[in-house]
Amino acid sequence: MGRIQTAKLAYDVAGAVYRANLVRQDPAVVKAAKQARDDWRQAGRSTAELGREVQSAWQRVAGR
Repeated sequence: MGRIQTAKLAYDVAGAVYRANLVRQDPAVVKAAKQARDDWRQAGRSTAELGREVQSAWQRVAGR
């Protein structure tokens, strides 16, 4: 059974963390993340509006 080389593992993990941080700071990634956040918020507002409209329609149909 092979042994885990902890020094190499730590080096590889540190490299991956460093690379992930560079990706996180990339201007295109930041811009896309902001757009996705805004889209997510708009989707929430649209879904809430849909719920209100369905509830109103349900009440209108009940009165017929």
